Parts: sequence; C-alpha cells; structure tokens
Amino acid sequence: TATFQVDNSDAPTLALSPITEEQTAYVTVEYRISDREGDPVILTPEWSSDGGATWREATITALSDIGQPEGIKPADYSGSLEWNSKSDTDQFDLFEVQFRLTPADNDVGEAYATATFQVDNSDAPTLALSPITEEQTAYVTVEYRISHRQGDPVILTPEWSSDGGATWPQAT
Repeated sequence: TATFQVDNSDAPTLALSPITEEQTAYVTVEYRISDREGDPVILTPEWSSDGGATWREATITALSDIGQPEGIKPADYSGSLEWNSKSDTDQFDLFEVQFRLTPADNDVGEAYATATFQVDNSDAPTLALSPITEEQTAYVTVEYRISHRQGDPVILTPEWSSDGGATWPQAT
C-alpha cells in the first residue's frame, strides 16, 4: 500500500498594483490578498536592484493602518504598505528595482513581484553663502559653495529681499 499526504489547505495568493512612476524614499505598494480559508496572512517583503536576480529583506514602515505585515485578517486583505527604500538602498539612482511580497498562512504562497521601476534616492544639493558684511553698491558679488553627493548639475535661482525675507523678487 502506498502512502501519500493530502493537503486540503490552500496557500494564500495576492496581486500587486503596478508601480510605473519614478519613486523616492517611501514607496507605496498596494496589494490584494486572496485566501479561501480566511486565515491570518503574513507577508514577506523583499526588494531587488538587479531586476530580480537577488532579493533582500525590505524595511517596511507602515502597513495600511494595521502595523506590521503579520497576522493580516480578511478585513484587511486589501491594503498598502510603505517600503522605506532610502533606508535599504541609499544609492543614487536605481533603474532595475523590483518589489515582491510572499504571502503565507499555514502554507507559503507564491511570491509576486512588480515589474521593474526606478528608485531615485539622490540627496538634494546644499548651498553655503559667504556672509556679506559691508555696504554694497551696483554689482554685488555673492560667494557660494554647492555640495551635491552625486555631482549632478545644479540650477541656481538668484533672488533678493529688501523687506527681511517677506518677498523675494528674482535677481538680475
């Protein structure tokens, strides 16, 4: 007599909404879980920066209004989570990023991944102005120093104020 195991349970499944726009810092991932049994579901979030060749654990900062991706009840099967991509990558500009979730209850379901999208966690440039301490006439020389970790081109918009900063007309 042959023996075999019968598994009458169904693993949960899920669907992810596409991410099509360039993302920065906190990436919202919308999901919809399906589980015939209505069991509490755990989601395992992961991300890839090489088009899905390797996967790393994702830092999740919020899951709808229910906290962490553990024990999600049927009432919360549709929702979203926030991936803190800056915490995980802190790289300048990634073009082959994917995000995936693996649902599990008593059984582990199939992992579902987004298509590739761009994540740009570039830092904003900073500007330091040298103080102008003497009276100025006609042409005013303004000395400045720009810092930008990525070395990208920076556009400056010169403005001036004669009312303590209440208004800022463009400088010539």
